[in-house]
Amino acid sequence: MPSATDWYRLSANAPLSNPAYEWRTRTALLAGDWNMVRWSIEQMPAALRYLSPFRDIVERDAQSTGLDVEWAYGLIL
Repeated sequence: MPSATDWYRLSANAPLSNPAYEWRTRTALLAGDWNMVRWSIEQMPAALRYLSPFRDIVERDAQSTGLDVEWAYGLIL
């Protein structure tokens, strides 16, 4: 049986409800799939990306992977 992360991968570019965008990101976090976390946050509507938990995740990801933190702030602002 596919995991929740597998199901959310299949959703690819499908429009989701705000709670579904949030859960897709959470399942990727639980799986430790940082590429999916980043992609999932990028796909969120801007208003949802701006919420504190997702801002923190983007910033930590950028710092830990050596990505440009300015890029991360551009993503969330």
